[in-house]
Amino acid sequence: MTTSDKQSYSSVPKELWQHGHCVKAARVGTAFDSELSLPADFVIHSSEGLAVLDLELDKEKQVVSGVPNKAGEFDILLHGTSGTNKKPATVVLTVNVNPDPLTLWKDIPSDPDGQYARPDTWHSTMNGSDGMRVIAASRRGRRHAHKGDYRDDAASMRYCQDTGWWVIAVADGAGSAPLSRQGAQVAVKTMTDVLPERLSTLDGSVFVPRNETLCECMVSVAADAARKIEEDAIFSGSKVTDFSTTLIATAIKRVDDEWLCVSFSIGDGGCVIWDAPTSSVVPMSLADSGEFAGETRFLDSKILNDAEQCLDRLFVHRAPSFTALFLMTDGVSDPWFETETSLQNADKWKGFWAEQLEPIFAEANLAKGTDGTSKRLLMWLEFFIAGEHDDRTIAACVPCVISDTKGT
Repeated sequence: MTTSDKQSYSSVPKELWQHGHCVKAARVGTAFDSELSLPADFVIHSSEGLAVLDLELDKEKQVVSGVPNKAGEFDILLHGTSGTNKKPATVVLTVNVNPDPLTLWKDIPSDPDGQYARPDTWHSTMNGSDGMRVIAASRRGRRHAHKGDYRDDAASMRYCQDTGWWVIAVADGAGSAPLSRQGAQVAVKTMTDVLPERLSTLDGSVFVPRNETLCECMVSVAADAARKIEEDAIFSGSKVTDFSTTLIATAIKRVDDEWLCVSFSIGDGGCVIWDAPTSSVVPMSLADSGEFAGETRFLDSKILNDAEQCLDRLFVHRAPSFTALFLMTDGVSDPWFETETSLQNADKWKGFWAEQLEPIFAEANLAKGTDGTSKRLLMWLEFFIAGEHDDRTIAACVPCVISDTKGT
């Protein structure tokens, strides 16, 4: 463009400037390209202002593209000609750039001195002499972090070398219950503290689906947890419903040449056994809906009195091998699977495993015997999916090379 051209464009009076806009809105930090809505017969010769946004203009295609670096509504000047007589013209191009959603969320630490205070994040790895490793992580959701609230999810794990049983439990305290974080913690801790010894008293013949003796054993420990929650409610002068929580508990033991897996759950979230070599999924939990649509059930003494429903919550499976058994609260299962049917879909799991979890649970990482895998899992729980900002907890039981480090 010649000096005379620049002068002719800049001499176009502001009152004669025309207006246009990008057809699509951009987002900070995200690749963007958009066609332009411009006055008819306008031919672009040059632009002013796009470079400061890290955006570029294709004059021939009339497309703006790039990765914008700041949010706001910006007016970009396009200089060119219009009409059959190619008269100099200036168009004010409006470019809307939305902020990165992550930057809108605050991360306010919870009060470490508050009632039933607990850390905002947690992760742990435990190894057993049986060749099993359990990796778990829990993170406060963005909604809670934005307001400085506590993490309501909880998780616990235990390997009892005397009995050979692993017990892993996760729980999701109800968001509407102000002390649910304590209910969740009591529920998972009771299951891991008590269940290994209770299971060791049972005859091997009861470890089959819908066995009443096995179900009574699982229910008895869950009832212990419910009673302890009731005691906390009385001690704190609160209502039992203030401690409402879901619960998923899984027990695993090496028996001869196979893994015996037992699970019991109340409420939402999910538990599955995933085997990557065969691309197979074995469901180990059942969505436990409440009375109304979108409602879940919570642990309490009353719900444990329904023997038939408790049998539906009991799952038993024997497997010579598998890739991993996963327990997850709905803060993980809902964003990635949405429905119970999807959670049991092998094709869905094949993609989820390959794209999300396999890099974390690679055998090379597991063989090191460090907490590195659980830290990576905790970092993964920061994933961003629009509209999904609940607390997130996931635990994985992974058969691996026997480690010298034993669980306690």
